[in-house]
Amino acid sequence: MVLLGLGGAGCGGEEVRLDSMNIHRMGWDTLRVAPTFEKASLFGGAVIPDSLTVLVSDRRGRTLYTGFAQHPRRPLIVPVPDPLLGDEAPFMLDLCGYFSASGTVCEQQMLTASPKRIFADLSLEYPYKRSTSRLQYDVSWKQERERRAGQWEAVPIPRRVPARLVLYVRGYPLDAVKLEIEDPSGTQALDKAPGYNDFWIRLHDPLLRGDSVEVLVQVESLLGSRPDSVTTLSKWVRPLSRGERREEVEMHANQALIVMLEKLETARDGRAVLDVLDWHFDPLQRAYTIQVWVRWSGGFLQRERYALEADLTVQEEDGRASMRVTRLSPDMQRLWFERVGSERLYLGRFQRP
Repeated sequence: MVLLGLGGAGCGGEEVRLDSMNIHRMGWDTLRVAPTFEKASLFGGAVIPDSLTVLVSDRRGRTLYTGFAQHPRRPLIVPVPDPLLGDEAPFMLDLCGYFSASGTVCEQQMLTASPKRIFADLSLEYPYKRSTSRLQYDVSWKQERERRAGQWEAVPIPRRVPARLVLYVRGYPLDAVKLEIEDPSGTQALDKAPGYNDFWIRLHDPLLRGDSVEVLVQVESLLGSRPDSVTTLSKWVRPLSRGERREEVEMHANQALIVMLEKLETARDGRAVLDVLDWHFDPLQRAYTIQVWVRWSGGFLQRERYALEADLTVQEEDGRASMRVTRLSPDMQRLWFERVGSERLYLGRFQRP
């Protein structure tokens, strides 16, 4: 299908037009281009351009090949990087002939790449480190193209394959979270991806009731002009046990102690002691409340006694943490309000190691 034609006629020159592009496919990787030009006058007549340029580009406008020839009398052999193009993906061939007496004549034609099929080996850790808002993936790709009807051959695949991970609770494919990826492996957060809020509700409703949930994970290739679902994995998400919750409490308490001492700029020799007095996990707020007691000695001859009780709050989803003091020793009260200035200390976001 010819999309654009541009004829030219310079000052005093005779108008020239393209008679035919004469494109012949010598295979999926090669084109034979033998354009013919003619005078646009009544009697016509073939004419050879002073130079000829060829440009091959993909549907995103990225250049795949450029070629140039002077006084071309033989067909041009144009390579096409077909393995880099998706399944029957469209690409454009632009052809321009330059005539010193009459200007430039250009034409372009849309072509399609070979039929392809893609295979993926996907390994996935989800939830990642007990977080349902993060996952770790590793995907390896293979690609085949159709040589002739029913016969396929392996071809190289781009080092970076644009792809998408689609996660949804079984039975609710419309409430899916969609995460675009390019690297073959990595760790990704889901909470900023499209569809996450609906997915989160479908996932956590049964978890709040103490039920396990099956999550289906699809990987889609975006190499072609349309998404192509390649493979699907099933992952079961179960509620954390009381023992696992206790491990998270101890981890959060230790992280809070480190950040608090950095904020207070004291007790850097490791003499501070923290005890967890009590803790509670609120499944509706998805948050831990941890009652802690911290103490250490300091100053000249260790005569100063620092002690505090505080409620530590940590959001399970994103790790946001803060500490609100409830009791302070006299020495601690002086230090706390000198360095912090209020009852609540914001600790940032805790990361799972």
